[in-house]
Amino acid sequence: MNTSTLLTSLLEIAGLTQKKFAELVGMSPSTLSQIISGNQHIRSDDSSNFCSKAARVLAHRTYSHRCFIEFKDLFPIIIDFYSRHDLEQFLLHAFQYVIENDREAREYSPAQRFENKHYSGYMQVLYMYCIIFSDYLLREKDSKMEFYSSLALFFGPYAKLYDRIETMLPPSPGDITYYHLFSPEKSIRNAGIYSTDVLKKIHELELFSDVYYMESDVDVDRPLFMLKDRYILLFSQQIDGTLQMTLLRNPADLAKFHDYLLETCDRASRRSYNQDEIEEFMLSHPDSDPDLNEKIRAIASLSNTEYQKPTEELVADFFKTVLKNDAALYLSADLISSFLYSTEAFGSYLNCSDLPLQVCTDYINLVSEYLHKYRHAKVYLVNTPLDNLTVICQGKLSVLSLVNPRTMKLKYHLLDTALLGPDITRLARETAIGPGEYFRKLNYEIEISQQEL
Repeated sequence: MNTSTLLTSLLEIAGLTQKKFAELVGMSPSTLSQIISGNQHIRSDDSSNFCSKAARVLAHRTYSHRCFIEFKDLFPIIIDFYSRHDLEQFLLHAFQYVIENDREAREYSPAQRFENKHYSGYMQVLYMYCIIFSDYLLREKDSKMEFYSSLALFFGPYAKLYDRIETMLPPSPGDITYYHLFSPEKSIRNAGIYSTDVLKKIHELELFSDVYYMESDVDVDRPLFMLKDRYILLFSQQIDGTLQMTLLRNPADLAKFHDYLLETCDRASRRSYNQDEIEEFMLSHPDSDPDLNEKIRAIASLSNTEYQKPTEELVADFFKTVLKNDAALYLSADLISSFLYSTEAFGSYLNCSDLPLQVCTDYINLVSEYLHKYRHAKVYLVNTPLDNLTVICQGKLSVLSLVNPRTMKLKYHLLDTALLGPDITRLARETAIGPGEYFRKLNYEIEISQQEL
């Protein structure tokens, strides 16, 4: 991102001509044209005045309720602005950032060391996290990106930071891998400071990247965020709680932190697997948690075997296994509708595509009959993004299984029951529809559709 691309895009969003914008910021149209074409640069002594005026004019012309959506092509990582002033300050920081980028580009040499940059205060850290993250996402959009983060997602001050952020990357094919290092015990201790919607955050991350959770004894008070070979953000807090963030970009620093993170990941307990890896995990950890492994195997068997004709025994065996030892099964409504109307997504579970409607109907009928027969079975319906099912166990770990929309592969997140349980129980209450009732409704809709045909 540079001054030219930022200005051009913002003028288009604001519906302003170059001539009108130049007039509003007190600049000649020819000077503005030269800046946009890249033939002239904003001088250091003019930078502060230009950034302030440009941000004020553009915020006045573009601010409205949920206007952040208009900026998605410029800032795929952004916030929902509370006020016009909020947007103005964000744009002010964006202009300062790109002008500094342009200066560094003009002065670049192979031996150049990039100056570390420091940001302080909740809002400045929030703005710059979004601006820097967005800039590199756009720069590297055609490359493989590998992120590492130990920022607390669910509890504490950094979770509060994350909750302001809107991710505008579409769930389309891409090559973004995200390794999240976390300590459940340390994180949950910060729940009194701030708590977020755990399931919502898990699903949001999975929408734009292929996420892998790594349980590690990380320092939750001094986290970091890194895009491999590109930049690192180091976070800390002053004694009074003021957030601070430092940007590092020098190759030596990047290499040092990458080595540190690889060593940390090697020592960590991996908590996420895709469908190609889960069998190897269970074979290498046969005694780690037999009950959990049995439930994972029941889910994995749906995708690792050839399509089986739906039978009452097949359905009963699946439920018996996943509900064993007082476990509870939570099905997303999207998963069930995908089974009927979009076999591309559900194919990740059943290893099949283009199932005839009659076969889908047979499955729905058998599940409906099972739930009617065992009315007190702990099977619940939840409104969550993505096609997923979750088994909450009585032991330390539970399993959240979902289809990653970018890779279309089945993922397994083996996370603390204390982390997943409370939120998904709340969601089941809020959904306010029992699975038996939902399946009966689906049966009725199928019957009506078949009659119309």
